Amino acid sequence: MVMLCRWEGQMRIVAEKPWTWTLFRDDAGIYVLSTVCGGVAQYGIEMVLSPGEADAYEGVGTDSLDALAQEVSRNPAAYTGRAIEGFIGRAEVKDAIVRWRAQSGRSD
Repeated sequence: MVMLCRWEGQMRIVAEKPWTWTLFRDDAGIYVLSTVCGGVAQYGIEMVLSPGEADAYEGVGTDSLDALAQEVSRNPAAYTGRAIEGFIGRAEVKDAIVRWRAQSGRSD
């Protein structure tokens, strides 16, 4: 099952490991992890962090996201049930990406 989600307020990027994962957060504190998967043909899986995953990020930091993203990338089929359909194509997400890249000096 693919998830459809609604967001509260503005979506923003709060952390990133380029070409591996990006962490988004809305004004209500919901975290969405976008993980790069695949080899030659790359694609992303975007999913809402569970309360435990969010707690791990807030407690341990990005090391917890590195581990989770590695797990998702190695076994994407296990996470497709948590995938958010059309997340990256949403206007508020595109705006968050543009703001993050401008802020960080990235153009890719």
